[in-house]
Amino acid sequence: MSCKPDQHGLKSELQHARERVKLLEEALRLREDKPFLAKLADGLLSPVFVRNAQHRFVYLNRAACKHFGGSREELLGKRIDELSNYPWANADFVEDNLRRDRLVLDGAPIDVVEIKLDLHGATRKFVITRTPLRDDAMEGACVIGHILDVTERRRAEDALFETRALLEAAIEQSPTGMLVFDASDERVLISNPAAKISQLQPAPLSDISVAQHLAGRHLRKPDGTPFSPEESPHRLALNKGIVSHNVEYMVKDAGDEDRWLSANAAPIRNAAGEIVAAVLVFSDVTEQRRALQELKASENQYRGLFENTGTATIVMDKSGVIQRCNSRFQMLSGYSRSEVEGVKRWIEFVDASDVERVTDFLYRKTDIWAEPPPTEWEFRFRDRHGEVKNVQIQVDLIPGSRSRVASLTDVTKRRQTEQALRESESRYRTLFESAHDAIFLTTLEGQVIDANQAALSMFRCNAKQILGMRPSDFSPPLQADGEPTKKKSHEYLQLAVNGEPQFFQWTYRRFDGVDFDAEESLTVIQTAGYDYLLAMIRDVTERNNALRELARLNQNLESLVEARNRELIDKARELEQANLRLTELDALKSTLLATVSHDLRTPLTSVLGFAKLVGRDFERRFRSLTDNDKKLLKYADRIRDNLDIIQSEGARLTRLINDFLDLSRIESDRMDWRDTDISAAEAVEQAIHAVQTSFEENPDLSLSVEKPLPEQTLYVDPDRLLQVLINLLDNAAKFSRQGDVRLSASVQSDGMFRITVSDSGPGIPEEDLERIFDKFHRVSSQQGNGRAQGSGLGLAICRRIAEHYNGRIWAESELGHGSEFHLELPCRPLEKTP
Repeated sequence: MSCKPDQHGLKSELQHARERVKLLEEALRLREDKPFLAKLADGLLSPVFVRNAQHRFVYLNRAACKHFGGSREELLGKRIDELSNYPWANADFVEDNLRRDRLVLDGAPIDVVEIKLDLHGATRKFVITRTPLRDDAMEGACVIGHILDVTERRRAEDALFETRALLEAAIEQSPTGMLVFDASDERVLISNPAAKISQLQPAPLSDISVAQHLAGRHLRKPDGTPFSPEESPHRLALNKGIVSHNVEYMVKDAGDEDRWLSANAAPIRNAAGEIVAAVLVFSDVTEQRRALQELKASENQYRGLFENTGTATIVMDKSGVIQRCNSRFQMLSGYSRSEVEGVKRWIEFVDASDVERVTDFLYRKTDIWAEPPPTEWEFRFRDRHGEVKNVQIQVDLIPGSRSRVASLTDVTKRRQTEQALRESESRYRTLFESAHDAIFLTTLEGQVIDANQAALSMFRCNAKQILGMRPSDFSPPLQADGEPTKKKSHEYLQLAVNGEPQFFQWTYRRFDGVDFDAEESLTVIQTAGYDYLLAMIRDVTERNNALRELARLNQNLESLVEARNRELIDKARELEQANLRLTELDALKSTLLATVSHDLRTPLTSVLGFAKLVGRDFERRFRSLTDNDKKLLKYADRIRDNLDIIQSEGARLTRLINDFLDLSRIESDRMDWRDTDISAAEAVEQAIHAVQTSFEENPDLSLSVEKPLPEQTLYVDPDRLLQVLINLLDNAAKFSRQGDVRLSASVQSDGMFRITVSDSGPGIPEEDLERIFDKFHRVSSQQGNGRAQGSGLGLAICRRIAEHYNGRIWAESELGHGSEFHLELPCRPLEKTP
């Protein structure tokens, strides 16, 4: 069968032939282009020169000019012996150059010589190649020379020779087994240690195949499964070029005992990149594995102890790098274990103010000649987020090493508590000792644990005599009313412990045996987290004696005056009892308000939630069933309006309950004040944003703010300040039908920050300007704009918040011309800029 030639293939071959012809023509043209060749030679990094038959330079490239020490203009036309800057142009060197040039000019094909020259105090090696060059434009033949600096290459060859010798010696003396396999999987070379492990004798070449060598050895993986020949490291290196590291397997030795081997394998390639052999390096790790298993068991036990010490614990090396840390340290620092171990130095967690001191302690811990540091100390610890904590640390050296183990305990809260306790104790002690009345601090059972100087003076005793005694121990057996002292004292103590402060008359007996009359108040206080009784005693003996003397002088007065005195005494007692009862009722009221308000919030939340759910289900599922029936639509609208009323009134009731709770917390001193530094301008902007909806509901009423607001810092609870501002703005919107509500702020000369809210409402009568800040006081309903009037607690809460921060709030108003409410709070002093 015959085939016609492929026309397309012929055309393609013809086109390729034409392109090759063009490339050859271009190469020929470039070869004849002398300027191009000169540029090409100038671009070479090695020196190239041309000398004529008179041994004079006719061409030098840039590298040659630099080598011979001159410019091209200075070197052209000169012989080598005429070069004054060339350090090697001595007679012998010049004669040898001329002789070699003549040999090349006489027809020698190529002359190559390697020479040593001293350059700037260092010996360099050069290879100089001379080639004859004939050109029609030149007179006769020329010599083209090429100079190659081979100094570094010769050094590398020498180093390679030395390295090869060292490597051969190292392989021969290596304690590790080594096998080299050729590409056909035959053993080529085995070192002495390898022969010891494999029970074979070393030989340069061997006819024993690897399969024969491994027969009966029962190779197994760490999991016990058989180790197939194809999986062996040397086979992977020979067949796939894979480099294996630390491949472990188990074999049977000559004594039929299990031995663990760890092998590394790598392919050996020729210059063409083909795999011609593989090298296998292995060692017996049986004892290491056993030791590792024991170490692992010990490590697990150590880790359990390390993680469960109860404190943050780290192990650091001699340079301070943290090598180990437990989960407690991760919580303390804010970093994960991978971000700490082997990465961070211990000193990076020390605040700059403590770095010098801590560094000194750690240095003294490792220096046997230095003064020993304390085993425990405290420093400032800085975590990932920049928060500084007070941390107590205990550092010890690990025996037999220069590593250290440190246990850290966060004592920030404890130090803050101790500081607050010291400050409170200082204030208490100052008041305690400076009081003119006698003051006792007793246990809830009445035992005296502290007494001020006034008490010691009053009872004519010292502290050692009175501490540990009860008031009944230094009182007469019977009181002035004939009641037993111990019984009456016990009753007063129980009433005070139960939360009822006591104020009563008492007869005491000094330690010198003299009785005296006293007025005493008994109150429970809390200090250092414990409850105690505080007894304040005032000596009223002189007053009572004066009263008794007055009674004696007036005993002859008319019976009417006497009766009147008895009536006044009775009234005074009734007033005292009424005062006690009022105190009890006020405490009961606060407890009742807090309890009832808290209990109302849960059902009220359910009512509001279910009202919203009923409204949503009604709109989605039942309203569509009316089918445009007007009667049903009317009922549907009524149901929807009733649900809206339930939600609106529920929300109002929620605000009322919240007001009750806030007032109750403030009056009972249970309010949680979260004071911090805040921007007054930002607080005002936040309040304006919160009441924006109230103003949008009334299109005839606008809210304007006098800007710019002063940039001032206040130290207050941001939620409580926002509560005051919202209340003032909401009241302004509530009592203004139309017009403008204005807010302005300024810093007063006395260091107070004043916020003023002005409205366009009907105003407040002068007699009500103070009463509006009383609890449950509300302005008359006709003064509002029709909105709900509230509970009458908002302004009362505002005043108590302002007074808590040593500020004040008041109102100014003129009937018919609106009202102004002013809030003043102390400014936080601004930091001076350098």
